[in-house]
Amino acid sequence: MLRVPVEYYAIAVEIIITKSHSSLWNQIRNDQVIPPEKTLEVIRKRISVNNDNDDDSIMVVTEELPIDLADPFSAIMFETPVRGATCTHLECFDLSNWLETRERKPQSRKCISHQADMAVSH
Repeated sequence: MLRVPVEYYAIAVEIIITKSHSSLWNQIRNDQVIPPEKTLEVIRKRISVNNDNDDDSIMVVTEELPIDLADPFSAIMFETPVRGATCTHLECFDLSNWLETRERKPQSRKCISHQADMAVSH
């Protein structure tokens, strides 16, 4: 008896929604905002000293945490400073400039600092 090899096939369908610049702008401005208090808390934690342990290592302490007020792409002051929801850094970029530079290339919507995906959730 002759055995015929079994062939397997798979198919997948992916739905991609392309949103307009203005739609993304409104969604981000209205739905995905980090309260200022939360950002201030993060900043305070980064500049505070918590030396409850008996570690004798040398610590360099500063009361400053420099944060740029200019967009890294355009070197113009932020109109709407933003960063990705999963970003742990404090550096921001201008929302309008970021959307405009990626309008034709949605696959390049990555954080400029650490290249994490910054897709806007639905």
